[in-house]
Amino acid sequence: MVERPDVLATRAAYDTVAADYADLLATGLDAKPLDRAMLAAFAALDLADGAVGGIVAWYSIIHTPPVHLPAVLAEFHRVLAPGGHVLLAFQAGDERVHLEEAYGHAVSLDAYRLLPDSVVVLLRTAGLVTGARLLREPQAPETVPQAYLLGRAA
Repeated sequence: MVERPDVLATRAAYDTVAADYADLLATGLDAKPLDRAMLAAFAALDLADGAVGGIVAWYSIIHTPPVHLPAVLAEFHRVLAPGGHVLLAFQAGDERVHLEEAYGHAVSLDAYRLLPDSVVVLLRTAGLVTGARLLREPQAPETVPQAYLLGRAA
């Protein structure tokens, strides 16, 4: 199977910065109570063992070109049990940002800021129902709002 160029670039960039990224963000949630609350809400579902599946895509769709998002979200729906949950976090906006440096390393990587309403439509099209959404203002060193969507398989 031949991988798309965006997948290869994302893997190369994250392999390059992995150790520094982990060190820098090890306590990243300490000062972000809303982020912790969204993760806790996802992880603390009162359900029987094995009753539902779940996916947490915490800033992991930001390197997927928007044209490929429908296929990614359709795959999320395919693997979720009926009623299974998906939690997305991403940078809000409507632009592609090209990174040439990250965490002190040279990289070549695109990141996509996405409009929450557009992602809700993509989720709906994939058969996922949005149950909650949060848009929070940036916290240093962030420069753009951060979006969170909690959905479930219909």
